[in-house]
Amino acid sequence: MVLEFAARVSPEDGFELLQRYRPSLELLRLALLRDNLPHACVVELVCSTLPGPSPEDESAVARMAGYGPPTESVGLDAYDPRLLPMTGGNQ
Repeated sequence: MVLEFAARVSPEDGFELLQRYRPSLELLRLALLRDNLPHACVVELVCSTLPGPSPEDESAVARMAGYGPPTESVGLDAYDPRLLPMTGGNQ
């Protein structure tokens, strides 16, 4: 559907969507290659039109997607006493 949208309606918006969902496309490409399915060449071709090289494995796709351990960016230390439950009758 996205390919048809890019071809018929808006090449710029379609290309942006393909770039946004590239990690998913790359996972699909790797799965099709792993299972030796004929559809892999079609997905490989689509991925080859996107900027940059395709990742070699699933962990590289995860890095591409920005997956990783969560980071604290709010400013509170995880062991701040204000985050501990209150004890006694002062609740």
